[in-house]
Amino acid sequence: MIAALFLLILIGLVVYGLQRNHVRQASPQVTGGDEGTDRDRVRIRTELIAMAGVTPPLSDR
Repeated sequence: MIAALFLLILIGLVVYGLQRNHVRQASPQVTGGDEGTDRDRVRIRTELIAMAGVTPPLSDR
């Protein structure tokens, strides 16, 4: 009987702790900024232009 009571108390404390931690968590946000530029695309483009040995066009697209 004491083991069942101890088990119920333990389960209750675990549920309480998990619920409290869940409520404290802020809404998930993406790490970093969202400036809209893809730096990898720009880097790869400049590397390919350098490998080809041509001058880049005036526009970035």
